[in-house]
Amino acid sequence: MKVVLYAGQLERTSETLNELIEALHVFHDTENILLIARQHPRMKDDAPSQIPLWQEALLRFKGKIPDDPYIFKMDMLVAASDVVVSAFSTTLLEAALLRKPNIAILYPEVEQRILDKATRDAYKELPIVDLGCTYKAENRDGVAHYLRKSFSNPGCLVEAQERAFRLDGKNALRAAGFISGL
Repeated sequence: MKVVLYAGQLERTSETLNELIEALHVFHDTENILLIARQHPRMKDDAPSQIPLWQEALLRFKGKIPDDPYIFKMDMLVAASDVVVSAFSTTLLEAALLRKPNIAILYPEVEQRILDKATRDAYKELPIVDLGCTYKAENRDGVAHYLRKSFSNPGCLVEAQERAFRLDGKNALRAAGFISGL
């Protein structure tokens, strides 16, 4: 069984979840896919109108969903997942650190604009996409393509992830050295 973790955002999160679900339906063995969809922690307060739409999207999924996706901590879910999907959640970074395939759903006309607004155009590309550590899907076909690629070759992003994020226990020493050099 393939495990797909979806980390929700606030704005348009149910629409992005729906796009993921429709892309997952391309696979003929959808019954062998477990979709763990987690709402953003502030969704009830900051985007309550998304909740019924979120539930409707999950009801359309033809694969499996857990009864309670909140019984495990998010870091455990990232570690247990075959692929992590979101718009621009920090969960994508956590997946990259754990050398997991991960996909940012950033359709240019919607999610990319939300990201640009949220970051005040601080960067033109999501940094983990720029580093080659995360796939960027700009349409539903792209989501399906990167899911297929992630399932068939789970190590496809590892080289870039290792290059960008060295996890050798010496990060603090390198940071201190960099700061001292300033």
